[in-house]
Amino acid sequence: CSPCDSSQLYCNGKCFEKFDNTLKIEGCDDNVIQCVQNYADCNSSDFDGCESNLKTDGMNCGECSNICNDGMMCNDGNCCLPSGSTMKLRLSYFLSSEELKATVREYIDQCCVEGELLCQNDTIQYPGSDDQIVTLTCRERCPDGYHQVK
Repeated sequence: CSPCDSSQLYCNGKCFEKFDNTLKIEGCDDNVIQCVQNYADCNSSDFDGCESNLKTDGMNCGECSNICNDGMMCNDGNCCLPSGSTMKLRLSYFLSSEELKATVREYIDQCCVEGELLCQNDTIQYPGSDDQIVTLTCRERCPDGYHQVK
């Protein structure tokens, strides 16, 4: 029988605060925080236990410190582009057309909804620089002004 109240864990003769998603806390037996599946202690703080949901946390997607790009979200532990949203890539204007295609193709399997198409609009030059902007979107059908990335 534990001398601690229901919001605490008993360990090595002491009561510790119990955090959601935490099975074992630091200072207990092997001095390691153990988290329930798909959660992690990404900030190494003693104050919040296993704070990161690796399936949905865009700052810790799939693993600690794996940050999703702007415009992307963490879905089931993978960074992906939500349906209907757009993501802008700022790329060097000096990329050849083949280098540009290869860079954009890196995102081809990153639509959150299976079966959606990755669509790209025409590139534009970024004002005042030697960069270009490519806009990507995931849709069931590519909208006017966009073409499917293949």
